[in-house]
Amino acid sequence: MAYNNGLAKKLFLEQWAQQEHECRAAGMCATDIQELHDFEWAQFKRDRAFYEHTDTYEDLLTQSAPEHPSDWLDEINNQALTAQIDALSDGDKKVLTLLVGGRYTHAEIAEALGVTRQAIYKRMARIKASFVEV
Repeated sequence: MAYNNGLAKKLFLEQWAQQEHECRAAGMCATDIQELHDFEWAQFKRDRAFYEHTDTYEDLLTQSAPEHPSDWLDEINNQALTAQIDALSDGDKKVLTLLVGGRYTHAEIAEALGVTRQAIYKRMARIKASFVEV
């Protein structure tokens, strides 16, 4: 899944521990720190609800692959490499874009496409093998 609640909660708690330490060092009273924590936690839960209900693969995957799949491709200064990427099939471009440009994991892409993780690894190996050193 694109949103990992466990990881997000872990990061929140780590950041909050640091923020709480800074607040105590600055001389804030325990009541104010607790109010700040309650506010931050409520914001975290609102964000979590938003991401869990709006971040879907279907919207991303139903879009047709554009000529240049993503902004990351525009940053490539090697025309030969860009031409090799353009020569890929739409499906291969989509997987490459999700992995490189979208920063999704192999497992997330596999779930979204309804295939196994191994199929995504094999596809990426085939894509890499198709590239000629430039």
